[in-house]
Amino acid sequence: MNPITGRLIDSLHILGLTEYEAKVYSALVLLETADVKQIYEFWGASKPNVYQSLKSLTDKGLVMVVSSRPAIYRAVPYESALKHMVEAHHRAADAAREEFRDLEKHRESQGSPDVLWTLFGERNIERKLGEMLSSAKRSVKGIIPSDHVDVLKHLTGKEVFVDLLVLGAPSDLAKKYGIKNARVKYPKKGQEKSKFMEDEDFAEFHRMLSDDVLLFIVDDRELIYLLPVTGASHSGITSINPNIVKMANLIFSAAWRRCE
Repeated sequence: MNPITGRLIDSLHILGLTEYEAKVYSALVLLETADVKQIYEFWGASKPNVYQSLKSLTDKGLVMVVSSRPAIYRAVPYESALKHMVEAHHRAADAAREEFRDLEKHRESQGSPDVLWTLFGERNIERKLGEMLSSAKRSVKGIIPSDHVDVLKHLTGKEVFVDLLVLGAPSDLAKKYGIKNARVKYPKKGQEKSKFMEDEDFAEFHRMLSDDVLLFIVDDRELIYLLPVTGASHSGITSINPNIVKMANLIFSAAWRRCE
């Protein structure tokens, strides 16, 4: 019975090896040393594929030739090999990150970004919220229901300024989630004499603060707004259009000033 599992081959494939490279490297770890014939007989693979895999693994520094006539191969220790592959992934991610930043700058030079994008489904919304909050560099402003506060875990330990209007029962959210530089206010629905209710426009806005409202503005650059749930599905909108973000900022700032 072949002790090399599909899980191992799949893991090595994710780390950057081809299927044949993963099989050849794994066989060498199992056999300690082997020639080409032993490897292709072990897998029932074609000789050219084994030769090509050995060459590429040697070029990557994952396999060594320990004898030339006949050619005998040995895998470098798997801890070293895994470290090498992970570091290669990190280098590739760093290079890709730089290229993506250049693409963003190029996109911004082309004019205003699209006005709005729509998000559908609870999972997509949660993923987008996590991405936005985790990427915050300077500031976060938010209106959030008390039963959705767990999303604040993405702000734990971040050196950003956080202003929150929480719809629901007060609690020490800054302490609970380890949020630094946080200010939290709790609008009181139905309190007609509050400063928030001084004019009719904000009286109407206050009535709109249902348990389903959620708004975040990150770094004064991007916003996400979840539409009140009217059925079984969740949906929301997100935008990096400067004019829309500025409008959301004005609404949030006005609400913040009037909130006790």
